[in-house]
Amino acid sequence: MAKACSWWRRPTVRCKLRQDAQVSRLQLGAQGTEVLPLLADRSGYLHVVGGRLCVDGEWLGQGDGAAFRNRSGVAVQAGNRVEALWFDLPGC
Repeated sequence: MAKACSWWRRPTVRCKLRQDAQVSRLQLGAQGTEVLPLLADRSGYLHVVGGRLCVDGEWLGQGDGAAFRNRSGVAVQAGNRVEALWFDLPGC
């Protein structure tokens, strides 16, 4: 599962958000897979920081992002080592 709000190479640092949102870090090795959780009344945004990631048959690279809603989860697969941010946001 994505790690809640821990930042690069400093896992003891936590950020505090005063919003109805959560930010998680995703790190996967080559060909790694993960299902990002998303409740029915929430929206999600995935931002690729580095590497390549396949979501719904579409490849995302560094700097790319994708938004999701009305889903129970988002399945992702790394093409190579990847780091990304997952934003769990209020539904729109």
